[in-house]
Amino acid sequence: MILTRKTSNSGGGLFNSDGELIGITNAGADSYENVCCAIPVSVVSGVADNIIYYATDGDESTEGVYAADSGITVEGRNAKYSLDSSGIGSITEEIYVTSVESGSAADDQFLRAA
Repeated sequence: MILTRKTSNSGGGLFNSDGELIGITNAGADSYENVCCAIPVSVVSGVADNIIYYATDGDESTEGVYAADSGITVEGRNAKYSLDSSGIGSITEEIYVTSVESGSAADDQFLRAA
């Protein structure tokens, strides 16, 4: 069990003091305001990879999930977690386009890397 300040219910991120995601909250005790249980990020990552790469829809001709390819690569920078005066947490992050694939939908819409 991981102890943390509850800023959201099940599904919220659990971050260390450096702002790094270390888990996803999945349960809390209403009678204990600041106690939550969390799934470690390594487990969450493994489940997500399993869905992305090995999910099937029952049709033997397809594997994995369908993902749209917009032709861009993005990078998050300056992520930070902060609490407002009521104790509600939020994450802010700047997202930058780092590359645009020539001939892609993003290129056709004149999107350019920062």
